[in-house]
Amino acid sequence: MFNFLQSLFKKNEYSLGAFANPEDIRDIHISAVQLPVAIPSTYKTDLSMLDVENQMAHGTCVGQAISKLVEFYIERKGQTIPQKLSARSLYIRSKAQDGIPNLQGTIPRVAANVLIKEGIAPDTLVPDDNTLSYEKYMSFSIDPIIKENMAIRKLPGYVAVTPTFEDVKQAIYQNGVVTGSLPVDTNWFYGVIKRVGEILGYHYTLWYGYDEKGIFFRNSWGDMWGNKGDSYFLWADYQDK
Repeated sequence: MFNFLQSLFKKNEYSLGAFANPEDIRDIHISAVQLPVAIPSTYKTDLSMLDVENQMAHGTCVGQAISKLVEFYIERKGQTIPQKLSARSLYIRSKAQDGIPNLQGTIPRVAANVLIKEGIAPDTLVPDDNTLSYEKYMSFSIDPIIKENMAIRKLPGYVAVTPTFEDVKQAIYQNGVVTGSLPVDTNWFYGVIKRVGEILGYHYTLWYGYDEKGIFFRNSWGDMWGNKGDSYFLWADYQDK
């Protein structure tokens, strides 16, 4: 698995896909809708209902992480999750609106707005086939029938979380999961998550737990990466990034 990722990286074919959210005064902070509560020193949300995805060589991590967040949200509401939600549908619609159409990757806020305004399709309608070339992956037509189906799964809204350890722990404990961007260096391709040296780019992941020193997260590089797709980072190593 490492050799595959390393070879792609050396050829500049492996794309890291998270771009920074521009400042937006319309952002609602989580503190406006959710007060802090007493939390345990260690906590993990059960993600056993969620499959581990593999984006392969595409810079689609924003779509991958957020589609899993929505699957979790649907499950938490006691509703039935389709077999799988389509990260591809969310990513394609985000790329149509993010202002950087010629770059792989997208802006998380754009994807969040797609969820609010348009929703997300099930994988049965828009298959997330990451074996395709990026051009073919992007060429899928989101027609009016698919858009009508996507609208069934709109989210009511989203909030921002200040990137402090305490605020992130509160958000995970009270809501189950959050999504966040992390810088990546070559150690990531070994599955080793530690203080980043030379930043290659930013990668979007699903954060689902914490202990007294760090955060547990779900990645989208397949179940051969990390601990069956999961890993952990020390907050002190990433707090300024």
